[in-house]
Amino acid sequence: MKKVIFWTVGIVVVCAVGLLAADQFTPWPRALYLRHQYDSASRATSQSLTSLVPANVTAVLDQAYDPPDEAVRLDVFHPAGGIPNPNDPSERVRNEAVVGVRTNITF
Repeated sequence: MKKVIFWTVGIVVVCAVGLLAADQFTPWPRALYLRHQYDSASRATSQSLTSLVPANVTAVLDQAYDPPDEAVRLDVFHPAGGIPNPNDPSERVRNEAVVGVRTNITF
């Protein structure tokens, strides 16, 4: 019985030391944890904001614009013109284009 307890405690200590060393000497554990936290928070934020997106916005998503690098993508949003300006309802919004860049990082 003492051998089983000794081996169990030994394995737990070795695993704890290994995890501590990995956390101290490499950025990967912390980076993966932060990535997970930001990813889950961004999903929740995006879902809560979907009701605020105007119905007349056209989106062209995942357009590759750098042929050698397939991971680089471009999203283009076209708000329809003629809608009331949210900052000044007496004016109308003209046709505009909103451009953003997104990239995927694979581990």
